[in-house]
Amino acid sequence: MKLFPTVSTLVTAPSTIQKLAIRLLGTAPASKTPLRLVTGDHCTLCVHFKKQLDFYLEKSNRIAEFDIAEVDIKSDESLKETFKYDIPVLLSNDKVVLKHRFSSILFERFLPPKPSES
Repeated sequence: MKLFPTVSTLVTAPSTIQKLAIRLLGTAPASKTPLRLVTGDHCTLCVHFKKQLDFYLEKSNRIAEFDIAEVDIKSDESLKETFKYDIPVLLSNDKVVLKHRFSSILFERFLPPKPSES
């Protein structure tokens, strides 16, 4: 009696791998939430904001949930007009999540609930 599937069974049956991943992770893999971080050249606040965001996502084990794109404010005229004096700005679907300084408390209000671990 085999307790574990053989390697060839795992390789040839993607549904087995998906079921195993769901069992180990507790949920099916979800799509990443797109975020845009609007920054500028020589912006020390932007550097600190990005470091704090990265640190928070790694520490809270949520880095895989987001697809973060860093955008230079000069690359888009509408961003430049809208956020001229407000960088850094973190956007989700063109809505402001955070600006100026990173706050884990405010960012957590934006986050969807973390899947429960069992």
